[in-house]
Amino acid sequence: QNSYLEEWLPYKSRYLSVLLDMKAPPDVMACFVCKAEGAPYRCMDCVHHPLSCKTCCIKQHKLRPFHQVQKWNGRFFEDFTLWLVGLVLHLGHAQAPCPAGEGSWEDAASHVDEEWEDIKETHLNPPNDTNYLTVVDTGSMHFCNVQYHNCPGSEDSHLQLTMAGLLPAMTKAPRMAFTFQVLDDFIRDNVECGTSAMNYYSKLQRVTSSTFPHLVLNMYRELLRVSRMWRLLKLLKWQGFHQQSPDPWASELVLFCPACPQPGINVPDQDIDLSDWWLARTFVMDGNFKAKHMLPKNAAKEVWLMDGNGFIITLAPYKEYLTVT
Repeated sequence: QNSYLEEWLPYKSRYLSVLLDMKAPPDVMACFVCKAEGAPYRCMDCVHHPLSCKTCCIKQHKLRPFHQVQKWNGRFFEDFTLWLVGLVLHLGHAQAPCPAGEGSWEDAASHVDEEWEDIKETHLNPPNDTNYLTVVDTGSMHFCNVQYHNCPGSEDSHLQLTMAGLLPAMTKAPRMAFTFQVLDDFIRDNVECGTSAMNYYSKLQRVTSSTFPHLVLNMYRELLRVSRMWRLLKLLKWQGFHQQSPDPWASELVLFCPACPQPGINVPDQDIDLSDWWLARTFVMDGNFKAKHMLPKNAAKEVWLMDGNGFIITLAPYKEYLTVT
């Protein structure tokens, strides 16, 4: 490690110069597509952070609606969003506008429940238009102008969002959604790094606005709910369930363990001595002294997504056992 650092040290000043140069505007503020001068937008997620005019910025991000952009305000590049540039996310018709028009959705949201404080950061101000959707991605939180597929026989809005890779936080009047990528990223952080949902969303708030993270919409409770839905859907998919499949049996969603002795699979299916230690199956029991903190506030209204389909026994026989004992 030290030898690599010694090789890098002579270039330290040059590296710093490159970082500072990236904050300044180029000598010619020209769009990298149409070459028009005075292009004010640059994308921080595209390679080389290219400058673009409004028309080209929208065209280049038609299939990349969650990229982070900045706008030159005459003094510096300030944080901006694609919805402020004018990008519209069309669902259906190969990302083209629906020929039936925008229409009037019966399940379209008509109000916002959250009370917003006076936010001076333009890109953090929530739009009042009911077509706008709050989307949480790995890069940050976004407001998107969504136009739904409105032809006869089209799917409900929450299903159209799912087909676009967005899992909505509600089925009626969806105003919030999470990308499949951010849900997978949260599960990986939760499993590999032990990151809690609160810490993970706190990170997303700071990524969205490092200066004013407290002004970013708090969707912590929605993350808890949607991540439960996502875990269940992934388990069902991994186990081969589909729309016409019957409900899973008890413990049927448990992932197969190739290390455990399975007669007929990784152990010969015949009468052999399984007493050798390398074929022994061991069950370890331990106490969970923090389980009391997991008691739900309204146990009677709790919705069980995997009642007995995993490692835990079904609720009804468990209560019967507690009654007898």
